[in-house]
Amino acid sequence: MIGDQQNARRGQLDRVAQSRIGRRLRLVYRHLVGEPIPDDQIDLLLALRWKEREQGGSASKATGTPKARGLAVQGADAVSA
Repeated sequence: MIGDQQNARRGQLDRVAQSRIGRRLRLVYRHLVGEPIPDDQIDLLLALRWKEREQGGSASKATGTPKARGLAVQGADAVSA
């Protein structure tokens, strides 16, 4: 496994290790799915989004103003308005 040896030299994990870590993290944090995001974190996310829009960042492609309250975690890594 030459690829694994090269990854080890670079300090990178192989796909098997990454997969194991991902499964464990999903198990540890599964209770958070569907939990509401705290207001202070929503405010921070909205402030960052508006800052990106002012600077012409990737969030500028989004349309409309996100609904600030009532956001919830929709999946392991997604936030929806």
